[in-house]
Amino acid sequence: MLSAMRDYGPGLITMLWRILGNEQDVCDAYQDTFLKLAHNEQRSKPENVRAYVFRSASNAAISILRRRLSDKARLASMHPAGADKSSIAGELDAQFLKETLRGAIARLPENLRDVVMLHDLGELSYEQVAKILQITAASARVYRCKAVQLLAGWMRKETSQ
Repeated sequence: MLSAMRDYGPGLITMLWRILGNEQDVCDAYQDTFLKLAHNEQRSKPENVRAYVFRSASNAAISILRRRLSDKARLASMHPAGADKSSIAGELDAQFLKETLRGAIARLPENLRDVVMLHDLGELSYEQVAKILQITAASARVYRCKAVQLLAGWMRKETSQ
C-alpha cells in the first residue's frame, strides 16, 4: 500500500484537488481511497492497483460533491431568503462557477464522468484513461467529447438563470 501511495499519490492529489477544490475534502477522499485499498473485500491486491486507486478516489470525490449539493439544497430550503443571494454579481464569481461545474460533473453519466475526471482533472492521457477504464483510447475521446457537450449545455443553462 505504501508503494501505491508513493507511486500514485501525487497524481491522485492533483485530481482530487481539481475536483473538490478544498484541502479538507481532498484529505478525506485520499484517506478513504487508501483505506479502501488496505481493507478491500477480496483481501488481496487488486489486479490493476492504479485503476483501483483512481476509480476509488473519483467515486469518493463524487460522493463528497453529492453531499455538498444535498447540504446546499437543504440549507436553501431552510432559508429561502438566502437563495436570492445568487445575483448577477454572484454568478460571475469564480467560486460560483467552479461549484456549478463540479456539480455538473457529478451529474454526468458514470462512463462520461470517469473519463472527464481521469483525463481533465487527473491529467492522464487518453491511453492511460483507456487502460484504467478498460475501454479504447478512441472511446475515451468520444466520451469526453459527449461530456463536454453536456457540461457546456448545463453550464450555459445554470449561468443564464
